[in-house]
Amino acid sequence: MTTLAMRNVLLYFRDRLGVFFSLLSVLLIIALFVLFLGNFFVYNYSENIDAVNEVVNNWIFAGILGVTTVTTTQGAFVVMVNDKVHHLYKDFYSTPVKRYRIVAGYALGSFIVGTIMSMIIFVVLVAYNAVMGNHVMSVLNMVITTGILLLSVLLNAFMIFFFTMYIKTNQAFGAISTILGTLIGFMMGIYVPMGDLPNSIQSLIRFFPQSHTTMLFRQLFIEGIAENAFSHIPAEDLLEFQEAMGVIYVINGYQLTMMDSVLILAGATVLFFLLSVWRMSRRYV
Repeated sequence: MTTLAMRNVLLYFRDRLGVFFSLLSVLLIIALFVLFLGNFFVYNYSENIDAVNEVVNNWIFAGILGVTTVTTTQGAFVVMVNDKVHHLYKDFYSTPVKRYRIVAGYALGSFIVGTIMSMIIFVVLVAYNAVMGNHVMSVLNMVITTGILLLSVLLNAFMIFFFTMYIKTNQAFGAISTILGTLIGFMMGIYVPMGDLPNSIQSLIRFFPQSHTTMLFRQLFIEGIAENAFSHIPAEDLLEFQEAMGVIYVINGYQLTMMDSVLILAGATVLFFLLSVWRMSRRYV
């Protein structure tokens, strides 16, 4: 299992174009932020927030990290699809290695890729804040962010693995990757602030497990900044801002805690793990 996982990791990083496309959504967010989103947020909130630029920078950084945990993990499964297209999995099944260990190798390889790429992006974002003299999260928050990152990548590995088992061609995988890369920014409330979306879409985002990853990242990235920016503004205005920007989720009047979101991520991880096991028991990759 470990050998197959490392093989998949090496094949992923050998395909430089594939690595680039797995980061394409991240690059798109950065481009939109530089060209449009940054000015949009400043225009909307500059009268209420003294440190709007620093708040917005860290808000978008959290979104970039959240998207990275999805797209890079998903990109690693191209190796699995290629093996199916070229029937290489039959060679693996002819070995004495148990089938579940072979299949698990694909998921493990994707988890390793997603973790490596996401941690690189995380380090770059923290280093950027440090070099630019901006707010840098505490060491404790860095540890918590890393834990959430690992849980998110694990969820993405099982979820994408489950759906990838139904894909048989590179064309289908490429089409789905394009759709996922386009939608993920909306489903994580990055391209458009949640407060500007219809209530039905806001509810959909709140029940999308991966959006909780970005929400938690936002809380950790802007902790201490938003409070200072709203130091002369009533507390209810801060809560209104946080809800509109997807920093907190409120469902039927109940504000979700950080532990609530962690439990949602953990529950979704267990669910897709069980679904993957069920799918594996019925059919090969």
